[in-house]
Amino acid sequence: MRKQELQRLQFKRLKALLIHAYENVPYYHEAFKEANFRPDDLKCLEDLHKIPILKKSAVRDKLEKLMANDISRKELVCRFTNGTTAAPVKFYRGKKDVSWGIAAEL
Repeated sequence: MRKQELQRLQFKRLKALLIHAYENVPYYHEAFKEANFRPDDLKCLEDLHKIPILKKSAVRDKLEKLMANDISRKELVCRFTNGTTAAPVKFYRGKKDVSWGIAAEL
């Protein structure tokens, strides 16, 4: 695959991820609306500056709103950051993602 083809594919997948977040993750739906950003507005990488930066405080305070509505809670595993620079932060990962991570480590 040529570099340009790879970049187009990466951009297409990034846009799909942003669309999914806007449509399924309450936090991002609200944050994008506040920032007057719609995923369809993303035309080039320079447009990424329009997306609000996710801060640790939002992860701590709005964890439920950061979970996608189209993912079953039964498929999630609770994790915590190691907290080396601050108090540990709680987050969730998919069971399949955790399994892939363990397999990669082994």
